[in-house]
Amino acid sequence: MSESVFLGITPEEVVDMLQAEGLQAQLESAEGEPLIQAATSGRQFMILFYGDQHEGRFGSVQFWAGFRDGTFTADQLNLWNRKRRFAKAWLDDERDPHLEMDLVTVGITREFFAFNLRLWSRALAEF
Repeated sequence: MSESVFLGITPEEVVDMLQAEGLQAQLESAEGEPLIQAATSGRQFMILFYGDQHEGRFGSVQFWAGFRDGTFTADQLNLWNRKRRFAKAWLDDERDPHLEMDLVTVGITREFFAFNLRLWSRALAEF
């Protein structure tokens, strides 16, 4: 039996998949756009939605976490980015680090989403 393929994903489906993986997740909105507040291994992160395809199905999501720690240097984050794939790190104007990972959600399965969630969780824990 083959698994269903998503043609874009709804925020509710993402919450369901996060909870199925044992993560805390809450659907919210910011300026009318959906976002999910979630946590893994005690670390908070958000999932942002992009590319509304139709009927609330989004063509991509971004896993995102920000930290209030102005001690990171650009060289440290450049080294992080050189040694790792998928998740990327950057500094904001206050020199606080951010970590993000994008995922196209058109043509994926629940299993593939869960695999990417595990990649994100590992990157967040290592960061």
